[in-house]
Amino acid sequence: MFKNILIGICVVLLIVAGVVAYLIFTLDPEELGQKLLQSINEKGGIQIQAESFQISPFKGLYIESAHAEGELASGSMTADIGRVVVDYQLLPILKGEVIVNQIVIEQPQLVVVSKPSESQSGKGGSKAKPKTPVDQPGTAEASQDEAGFQPTVTIAEFRVENGSMVSRIEGQSPSETTITGLNLQLGDFHLDSAVADPILGLTAKGSIQVEQISAGDLVIKGSRGRIAVDRGRVSITEFGIDTDNASLEIAALELDLKQQPPPFTLQAGGECDLNSLMKAKGDDAFGPASLQMSLIGSGPDLNQIAGDGTLRLETGEIPAFPMVSLIERILGEPLITGNQYQATEIQFTVADGKIQVQPFMLALENMQISGVGEIDLAGPLDMEIAVRLPRDQVHIDSLEGAIDGLTEDGWTTLPFNVEGSMGEPDVGIDSSLYKDAAKGMGKKALEGLLDKVFDKDDSN
Repeated sequence: MFKNILIGICVVLLIVAGVVAYLIFTLDPEELGQKLLQSINEKGGIQIQAESFQISPFKGLYIESAHAEGELASGSMTADIGRVVVDYQLLPILKGEVIVNQIVIEQPQLVVVSKPSESQSGKGGSKAKPKTPVDQPGTAEASQDEAGFQPTVTIAEFRVENGSMVSRIEGQSPSETTITGLNLQLGDFHLDSAVADPILGLTAKGSIQVEQISAGDLVIKGSRGRIAVDRGRVSITEFGIDTDNASLEIAALELDLKQQPPPFTLQAGGECDLNSLMKAKGDDAFGPASLQMSLIGSGPDLNQIAGDGTLRLETGEIPAFPMVSLIERILGEPLITGNQYQATEIQFTVADGKIQVQPFMLALENMQISGVGEIDLAGPLDMEIAVRLPRDQVHIDSLEGAIDGLTEDGWTTLPFNVEGSMGEPDVGIDSSLYKDAAKGMGKKALEGLLDKVFDKDDSN
């Protein structure tokens, strides 16, 4: 009997070997790939087309020139991929294990269009908070009866090479974020096949590098850091970013992919170059500046970002930059440029797409400059600047009456309104002074006042 059993086993093995040999030598990899592609598309969600899609028992899976598009919970996506290579081991599959040596995705170009949020109008932006994830029972994990056989999946390495991504809000093309030169490498890659949503069953960690990130006028270069993925949560740390005006490090960026659009929290800090930011010229210069900030938000909508931060200025000298030059032109003398100021901190908050600058004061040797206001993330300024200096240094003849009313104990405080942008500000004396100064003026005196207000030059 034992002999018969061995003979039976040998017969079975020969049959299995024959079937495997038949598949290896007669199977058309391209035909099998197209059948698999058709099966994926029939399930709906994302539709995929490929110029070449091959599956070979020994060589793995190859996709050339693929295009995918589909609907997401928060919008839609399209993707063009130059090449996908999946290198796996054949024999472990017979034991119910999927062991992948590497997955390489070359030159993926992803475009994600998100639907406008309910608070896109700007209302409630200061209250933007990431929602607490809610796991819906019955959707994350599939039961053994529903899922059937679930192999274990192990991936040694996952790489994305030279990728790009564009994220925009539907109907608002100016609010576009573009990422280029994306290189991602993940190891310790584990996929729980018992979880219906692959994102929620994935854990991995590795490195991420980005050549450039652009959003409006903001351009970030030379970015790299660490990344970890844990069942729908993505954590990026030690991510260095460089702009024309700052060198910062993202200490922690947390995204929750369980929600759409993904909420995030951000902790960042680093050094800032105020001289470049403020378009300063000449030998005088601001001292070193450092920035710390904490932000929360949801998706690419700038109106959904909220948070606060601190800008610290070390001791330096006020340089010649557009805003100060216009104030000095109204004052009639270069009273500010070149003055040394004491170290100070400027607090700010972020809400409704704007940076709210809290009241601050710069103490100079014989002068004080204070300010408050807001900076729109799109660029426009709306600031109130006050210059406090000795009365005997103020010589604006056409405003003498109004200036005397702003003088106390020999010190005069002059209020200025600043609009426009950092590079091209529009500076003027607070309009409330015009009425006071105009009272009782003759025509000639009033014309002199208007020349000062509108920065007119007699030579023009």
